[in-house]
Amino acid sequence: MCLFITASVPAADDQPMLGHFYVVADDIAEIYLNGEKIHHAKLGLSKSNEITVMKDDVLVIDLKNNGGPKNFMLIFLTTDRKTIVNFKNNDYRILPAFGKKNLQKEDVDAYRKFAVDLRKKPRSDIGIKHKSETVWGEANQCVLGAVIDSGMIESYSE
Repeated sequence: MCLFITASVPAADDQPMLGHFYVVADDIAEIYLNGEKIHHAKLGLSKSNEITVMKDDVLVIDLKNNGGPKNFMLIFLTTDRKTIVNFKNNDYRILPAFGKKNLQKEDVDAYRKFAVDLRKKPRSDIGIKHKSETVWGEANQCVLGAVIDSGMIESYSE
């Protein structure tokens, strides 16, 4: 008798992860990865092109709300759907508006103010089980920064 056990193990901390960002924005979010613009999200749910991310990659997100409700949520899911990166309130820092986009991990870590937690339930209508939280900055137009760390990377199962 043979018994096969399979487990979904998240990518090792130093291994690249190929996948997509899933973004919920109200109204606009421009996402930069290590200084390069990788996605422009408009109102609602959007999905980035396939991209590779790693631990310690730096994200800078320009957010703009044109009035009414505002929210932003970000998820990264690998193409093989084995690993997810969740972004929670305390993973983001509020950065100076209109600053540079090519920041280092130390630059983001130097800011101490966390994003505003909007306390909305995680969206379940996007077809991905996740733990990401809905956040924003302090004004209708603001900038958030995040550094992907090992605590954000988890195994994913549907």
